[in-house]
Amino acid sequence: MSFITVLVGQRPHPVSGRLGPAQGDAVALGLALSLVGPKNVRVLSAGALDDTVARAYLAQGADAIEVLPLRAGEDATVVLARAIADRQAGPQDLVFTGLRAEGGLAQGTLPYALARHLRYPVMTDVVGLQAEGVAWRLTQALPKGARRQWQLAEPAVLAIHPATPVTLRHAYAAQLSGQVLHHPVSAPAASDLQAAAGALTEPAWRFVPTARRLAVLEAKRAQSGHSRMLGAIGSDGAAKAVVLQSGSARDKAQAIFEYLQSHALVNF
Repeated sequence: MSFITVLVGQRPHPVSGRLGPAQGDAVALGLALSLVGPKNVRVLSAGALDDTVARAYLAQGADAIEVLPLRAGEDATVVLARAIADRQAGPQDLVFTGLRAEGGLAQGTLPYALARHLRYPVMTDVVGLQAEGVAWRLTQALPKGARRQWQLAEPAVLAIHPATPVTLRHAYAAQLSGQVLHHPVSAPAASDLQAAAGALTEPAWRFVPTARRLAVLEAKRAQSGHSRMLGAIGSDGAAKAVVLQSGSARDKAQAIFEYLQSHALVNF
């Protein structure tokens, strides 16, 4: 049976600011539990994790959640990759993440950075996963509702789409019985101490307030060919171009040549 590691985090509510589980991470955890069961699922989180958020993930059915501490200025990707590499159950290990952090200007680079450290292939926008013997059948979401299927027979990092059809459960008994395991802070290596000697002390995570509404991009207006032609020649009296409908071929060629010279497109 395959072993799945799920990476989870927390996000502030856009209105109240109260910390809660990320929807994409909850969907990834629900998919992992439905595939292999809680005994073969490991839940990891890097940095500070509110106990209420951790208990919300446990309520989905996970046996435990491991919280990895971060020293000041430490890269969470490196810490997560080290923890995943230390616990490899077999050749069918998978790592589930959400598409991106659900707060601020998240870029969604964690799956790619983690796959680079682990030397795993990476697949994003996964909306379905089905076991086929010793391999997996992946369904990937494409633009305009299209779907594409892949066959996977090796360890990989999968970014699960939040629209994946998974039923999220919430059991109060599991919320109380699950364990929140806080790993101790490991002693920094000598190279880490030298790198941090001149660094300023700052928290591992910083929440930056963002605007409630993002700027909406307006689509270009659909215009007819006649309207685009009027825009090219100018409708305010100052012509941007000249349309020649009469005259000899020599006159038209002379007009084109003068246009090229005026725009420095020819040097003679």
